Amino acid sequence: MPFVWFITDKQFRQGLRRYGLTGRKGPADARRAIQEKAASLPPSLQRVATYIDQNRLEVLTKSALQIAAVTGTSDASVVRTVQALGFDGLPDLRRALAASLGDKETPANNMSRTFIDIAEGADPAIDLVLSTHQDALSALRGGAARMQISMAVAVLRRHGRPIHLLNNSGRALADQLLELRSGDAVLMMA
Repeated sequence: MPFVWFITDKQFRQGLRRYGLTGRKGPADARRAIQEKAASLPPSLQRVATYIDQNRLEVLTKSALQIAAVTGTSDASVVRTVQALGFDGLPDLRRALAASLGDKETPANNMSRTFIDIAEGADPAIDLVLSTHQDALSALRGGAARMQISMAVAVLRRHGRPIHLLNNSGRALADQLLELRSGDAVLMMA
């Protein structure tokens, strides 16, 4: 049975409140702070600031270490950039970014825009899915992705979620599959 997760606008906003991601700075404040101060930063910090500005939704869920990996800097550089932009730290930046997302960039609205885009014809959507799948496979081949998947498994286990990582092939995979029970969901990336 495939596992699909949908989130409504209401659930998205409740999650933002639950994790303290609704904040003091308004939508214009975050964007303005980033754009005005980024030009005066050293090149490595400018890279981080540009990434934050262009990937606001992703920054809400990434750690300083993950942002550093994407921007080719250190986690200390990420923290220095956030502070140079006028925020107390990454949580303060996240609150401002969450407020700046407004009503246009919620998961439900993104999904609606996707359905509208594919309503005109399925061929571009199929091409997008296939190219995204190829990109995902390339990313998963790297050691960093494997480490992140292992970390995600560990976090889910810490939160009491029964989870099995099927990361072998051949007979070793067959042994791992023996642990599955009726009603288990399987997320497969191959």
